[in-house]
Amino acid sequence: MVGAVQEPILGKAAKLATLEDLAARLQLTPDETMAIGDGANDLAMLEAAGLGVAFRAKPAVAAAAQARVDHADLTALLYAQGFSAEEFVTE
Repeated sequence: MVGAVQEPILGKAAKLATLEDLAARLQLTPDETMAIGDGANDLAMLEAAGLGVAFRAKPAVAAAAQARVDHADLTALLYAQGFSAEEFVTE
């Protein structure tokens, strides 16, 4: 179902561990990572990422993040990664 919360719901430690695990498996430095979040359980992950983005986030998260997306969709993050609109797959 679109828009429904599904299990498991990850806590802040699991989100941070997942970011660190993926970065290690893909041989990325922290500066080469990006994390997106909206709540307090995302703060550790956002701090650890090379670019921590608050997406339509609660005020405390928006204040702590390096970047914010308040009035657009996640397509905005493709631009942040250097992609142009011509490179988007829209099908």
